[in-house]
Amino acid sequence: ISHELELTPIGFVVNSEAIIHYLKVIEGIPLTAILVGKTEKNLTLTLVNLGKILKSELVNRSEDFGADLAEGLSRFGQESFPSRILLYNDEENLESEKEQLMNFSWEKAGINFLHLPKIESLPKDTVSKAICLAGGREIAGVSQVLIKTSEIIQPPIAQPSELPVSTMGFVRGEDIAVSQKKTPFPVKKK
Repeated sequence: ISHELELTPIGFVVNSEAIIHYLKVIEGIPLTAILVGKTEKNLTLTLVNLGKILKSELVNRSEDFGADLAEGLSRFGQESFPSRILLYNDEENLESEKEQLMNFSWEKAGINFLHLPKIESLPKDTVSKAICLAGGREIAGVSQVLIKTSEIIQPPIAQPSELPVSTMGFVRGEDIAVSQKKTPFPVKKK
């Protein structure tokens, strides 16, 4: 792309590193999780502890997303893993993969987590935003992300009703529970 646009690249950004930094900026704390990047043929697994990459693995994909992830995690040689798994991909929604992982039997696969893992699918634009932030940090010293929010719309404040109190079933000076003779709501005759 840079050749076609006659651009000279000045560096590169690794997706997992960009996401780690981006989530630290957004969440305010260093990330501890397993990042799982999905491509057409592979899964990229990145084990992150307190914002630092401990290990990364590339796993060929099969039909069983959970088994692929378990295979990659077994390569790390860890006794237990962080209980947060973040799925990312810039092209598609990963909700079906998230469901597969939520139903996967980690114990049968020999994978131990500190707690039952919380599995999240990052929004599709996360990788793009992360790369933009990382590039901006390297080129222009950008250190934060400002998220533009739409104007907050306040719900309308309830106004006192214009209906007479007697039409709502209330009668001044009487206990309605004692007086069963009156109908609390007016009945319309046809």
